Amino acid sequence: MPKVAVFELIGKQKSLIGYKDKEEVEDDDVVVPDNCDLVADGRYWYNEETKQFVPFGHGFAKPKKPQVTKERVWYLFMKAVIDSEVVEIMPSECSQWLTWYEENLKIREEEELLFRRSR
Repeated sequence: MPKVAVFELIGKQKSLIGYKDKEEVEDDDVVVPDNCDLVADGRYWYNEETKQFVPFGHGFAKPKKPQVTKERVWYLFMKAVIDSEVVEIMPSECSQWLTWYEENLKIREEEELLFRRSR
């Protein structure tokens, strides 16, 4: 009995979610080998043109580096929360980190950002 792929339609892509044995194969069925070891949890989609399973995320260009570091983002986020007084009690570790950042990294990162923008 042939083993066929079971799909769930996610957007326009057929996502692999399982396998089943079928006595009669239909035209739109995708027959897979008995020893197929692809994980059937939605990580793969079926490309109709190439007749291949493709992992999600494959084929995308590598994203550019962001203009802002993660540290700067966290600093701005925590600073905004403190300045807005939405949160009355901020963990002391956050305040300590804000002080450390301001004393050690803030000026350097602002200078690097200005340098990058001037190019």
